[in-house]
Amino acid sequence: MKNLLLFAAFLLANCTLAQCPYYSTCPTVASLFCDYSINDALYWKAAPYTWNPSLMLSDLPEGDVDLSIVALDSCGGQNILVEYTLLLDLDGNDTAETVIRSNATLSGKVLYNNILSLNYALGDTIAFDHRTGLPDSMKYRFGLETTHFADSVVAKLKWTTGIENLNYSVPKLPLGKHHILWRLEQGGVERFCEYGFELKDCAPPVVTCATLPTVNLLPTGNISLWASDFVESTNDNITPSNLIELAVRKSGTGVGFPLDDQGNTQELVTFDCCELGAQGVEVWGKDKAGLVSQCTTYVIIQDGTGFCPTDNCCGCKNIIACARTEGLDGVEEMRYKLEVTPVFSPPFNLIDSLGNGCAIFYFIPLNSAIKLTPSKNDNPLNGVTTYDLVLMSKHILAIEPLNSPNKMIAADANKSGSITTFDIVEIRRLILGIYTDFPNNTSWRFVDKDFQFPNTQNPFQTVFPETVVQQHWTGIPSEFNFASIKVGDVNNTAVANASTPPPVESRRASFLALPDLELKTGETYEIPIHSTENAHWLGLQLSLDFDPELIDIEGIESSTLPDFDQNNWAQPQAGRLTLSWSEAQSTRMAPSAELFRLRIKARADIQLSKVFKTDEKPRLYPEAYELDGVARPLKIVFSKNSTSKTAQIFIPQPNPTTAGATLPIQLLQAENIRLEVFDGTGKLLWDNELKLEKGSHALEIPASVMLGAEVYFWRVQTGGVVRSGKIIKG
Repeated sequence: MKNLLLFAAFLLANCTLAQCPYYSTCPTVASLFCDYSINDALYWKAAPYTWNPSLMLSDLPEGDVDLSIVALDSCGGQNILVEYTLLLDLDGNDTAETVIRSNATLSGKVLYNNILSLNYALGDTIAFDHRTGLPDSMKYRFGLETTHFADSVVAKLKWTTGIENLNYSVPKLPLGKHHILWRLEQGGVERFCEYGFELKDCAPPVVTCATLPTVNLLPTGNISLWASDFVESTNDNITPSNLIELAVRKSGTGVGFPLDDQGNTQELVTFDCCELGAQGVEVWGKDKAGLVSQCTTYVIIQDGTGFCPTDNCCGCKNIIACARTEGLDGVEEMRYKLEVTPVFSPPFNLIDSLGNGCAIFYFIPLNSAIKLTPSKNDNPLNGVTTYDLVLMSKHILAIEPLNSPNKMIAADANKSGSITTFDIVEIRRLILGIYTDFPNNTSWRFVDKDFQFPNTQNPFQTVFPETVVQQHWTGIPSEFNFASIKVGDVNNTAVANASTPPPVESRRASFLALPDLELKTGETYEIPIHSTENAHWLGLQLSLDFDPELIDIEGIESSTLPDFDQNNWAQPQAGRLTLSWSEAQSTRMAPSAELFRLRIKARADIQLSKVFKTDEKPRLYPEAYELDGVARPLKIVFSKNSTSKTAQIFIPQPNPTTAGATLPIQLLQAENIRLEVFDGTGKLLWDNELKLEKGSHALEIPASVMLGAEVYFWRVQTGGVVRSGKIIKG
């Protein structure tokens, strides 16, 4: 016994204050507190300082948080001093901005955003205790409750009041992530314990299901119901009912909160002819804390109006097929063929066509083998112009490769699995009217939208799917999409459907000039066709209609257009001349330069301008393609021989017209121009005086000048040249 006392005395004599005090435990990870209480609007509501971002409210949910520390004294001696510093996040940005110390003196209030001030003394004073009818001395303030034992001190963060400062209660702190720092001091020695803590909502919402009355299927053979259709009420301790997220699924078809294939909340459930009778439903609710709960109910599905087939197929689903362009336009007048081979019945084929690019096939048996084939083979010239040939030439010569697999497939006109000059020949024959369809191809091709080309620089490297084939179709997917490719259109100008607005013509026209000769019966003429401006063209196309009873066209030649030969023009029918020329590199067109020469034989005495007809909606739209790819409308004008060395005046186009007209002129020097329009009695209706520079110009006669359908007269005066003529308004 004597030895034990001596040992205890030795320990006491050798115990230094540097070893005291110390904490019984100091958390090394954040502490978690759960709250199941209903939000109390009397605490922590001080807009705009307090903010809950998930609820979008300034009234912060709160709950009891019992924070304490145990300080041990193994040495004895002086009392242990305990203090705390509480750091709160009141604005919901996960960063504490408000500091409260254990010696706080404010009743019902705290200093907001004081964390950066000296001794935390400066901040916005905001209330956290909003109980009315109480003096400040009875409102809560932050305090510290300490209980001393022989060898320890228990300290607790509490609420108290000014009038009853020893009457402690557990504080209600806002939900969120906060921080606390405990400080112990004994004999000049300090010890600190610092840790984070989080107060979370742990009470899931309460969802009460309703039972729907009998529901009838729609004419489509199905009906979709919202999750909210099955809910009688929702409640939560914190989240308002209108913010509780609802989801629904058929009973027994999954676990957890219902999500669709894309991971989004499943808000709808769909029943069809295969699900008549009572159908179980799970309805789920999720609050802003991510807590979920569910209830179950049922709905009775019936076909009260007889939309389901008499041989109703239980275990069937609908198939939707859609075809869209790269611009996501639906392709009208599509044709879809669905070949179905069910497991226990003979195969059958279905064909459908809708105007919006989609089709629906109803009641297809699950686990069938299916083959879905889209097709469209009409209007092959849709979107196809000579400029497509320019782009194809640039691709073949590696000057400017086509930039997508779909464009390369569009360029493969002969369906050979490659892009060559033979494809250019095929498309040019279509443009010229030699072909009315592609001999070895359809006007449209379709590729499974989900297909990924292994080599986007060469889509022909592997076989790409132009049909969808599934040996055991499970109902997923139920929608099949196809990329639509207009053959021959490599710049995506095809019109996919009638809702696509027609282009508004705002481009400045280019003019080709022909001499307006007086033709004599039996005589052969070589008619030069001239450019009227300085330009660089990559290609051009035009169509000229003429009266085959008045002339024969025997040929076209050109020494200006590179590689122009008999393959660049055609007479696809009596009275129609078509022309298409293109190059990968541009050719300069000088003013008055001869582009090509037209050889004709007259069958009657007539003026050349009266032989050709103007079609305002031609099959082949006349246009020329400039160096930057801009398409310019091409118009034919006729010039009379003139001794003037200053101006050349052409005939207005179009004539006859349904609107206004354009009158081209060529000036060899700057001139003053006067343009006049008269009615049939000689009355001046409109005039316009202009000062124009040297070069080509297009004088516009507005449609508003010629209001009625009759014959009008025009006159142009420039320098010593005066020319006049008729305009017929249709």
